[in-house]
Amino acid sequence: ENSRSMVRTSATLGREPLPHITAEFDAHASPDRIRAALFDEHSTFTAQLIQWGQGEDMVAEPFRKASDGKTHRRVVRFMQRIDNPLSPKKTAPCTWDQAYYIADDGSLVVQTSSELRELPYADAWTMVNRWVFKPAREGACRVTMSMDVVFKRHFVWQGKVASEAVKAAKKGAARTQSTVLGFIDLHSREELAKLVARLSAEDEDGGAGTRRTGRRSSVEQACALVAVEQGGHSEHVAAAH
Repeated sequence: ENSRSMVRTSATLGREPLPHITAEFDAHASPDRIRAALFDEHSTFTAQLIQWGQGEDMVAEPFRKASDGKTHRRVVRFMQRIDNPLSPKKTAPCTWDQAYYIADDGSLVVQTSSELRELPYADAWTMVNRWVFKPAREGACRVTMSMDVVFKRHFVWQGKVASEAVKAAKKGAARTQSTVLGFIDLHSREELAKLVARLSAEDEDGGAGTRRTGRRSSVEQACALVAVEQGGHSEHVAAAH
């Protein structure tokens, strides 16, 4: 129950960036497409992030709609490798409380609160990451990634923990950005391939002649539409053929 309440107790789930901005970039997809690419039931995005961060044995609950009717939440648990030579343990249980929602301005807001357990002072702080995917133009978003360290009580190493966490987040920002964009691109290619396959099947069922030519035009229009939405990159169309 404590892990379920981390987002609510550690930081308000708002759409403004947290104090430390780690990355800003453009993504050629709508907020809804980004949500599907990163957090749909079959997406392996979170698992990839955890594996990259030296986590293992991940168990993720399905997202569930919160009482406000628009926020979706889930808890993710895994074992985190600890590289600090002064740590009494080499691995420790870690819990992520993930939440996302679509704000009134159409932005997708994603927030993850992370807590380690069974380590000295681990219960004294929570690391919070907030990503805001704000519509910039049709079919594209401006992405702002930010983070903060929220302390539940004071302890002597508080400043050191905060500075090291911010430094690590900024150091890993380029790889996080690349992973986000990679999953968005992969999802777009898969969706385009499904659309082309469906229209092609309908075309074959419709027979030859004028009707077949019309269906081929529909396929081409679908490819062009998705390519424009993804920023006009021709590789998105080529990948579907």
